Amino acid sequence: MTTNAKTTNKTTRPQSNKGKTATATVKAVEKKDAPALDGFKSVCDALKLRIQSALTDSKRKEARFSLQRLNEKNIVVFFEMGAIAPDNYAKTVSVKEGQTGHVCGKTLMKMSDLTNVIPTNDKRMGEAFLTYLIEGMLENGNQLSVKEMVFTLAKGVENDDCREAVKKKASYTVGTAVSQSSKVRFALAALNLATIIPGKKNDICMLTEKGIALLTPAYGKPK
Repeated sequence: MTTNAKTTNKTTRPQSNKGKTATATVKAVEKKDAPALDGFKSVCDALKLRIQSALTDSKRKEARFSLQRLNEKNIVVFFEMGAIAPDNYAKTVSVKEGQTGHVCGKTLMKMSDLTNVIPTNDKRMGEAFLTYLIEGMLENGNQLSVKEMVFTLAKGVENDDCREAVKKKASYTVGTAVSQSSKVRFALAALNLATIIPGKKNDICMLTEKGIALLTPAYGKPK
């Protein structure tokens, strides 16, 4: 009597490396982004100290708004674009009032806005003051003088001492135009997106090569 035994062919499937690969990828990304992530945390910590040490409610609010406007994902990308080192950003925020290099709260808010505008190429992520003045610079040889900035923003101001090509874009009061244009200049300079060239009566804010490259996608093409 012959017994036909059933033969079972077992196929051994190779173990998937999908999970291990994904984990390794995440770790690689985290390692790559580590300096930027550390920089983001340092900036947040510096702003929290400014909130705690603020001498007035208005300064406390400005520091709080600057912190609230920061987006971790965007600022990591911003740091990787290389305009400013994360440590230098944090140091700028940490300079105390009365010390050389101190940046006021409204300027910090504009800096926070720019860390969102540049990675997303979306000017709506920032204040209108940034849009009017950066567009004006890109339209006029990548620079505007202080008087041209005020003319761009203020109603009732004639274009004396301004280039004919500079256009008025808003109708704020002269006081607001002077104050806000100053803060935009210092925000751009603090992030190494522009340099301020001193003049006897009329300083000039000129975009750096890095500034032109990073700001053009959001604010338009330079002429």
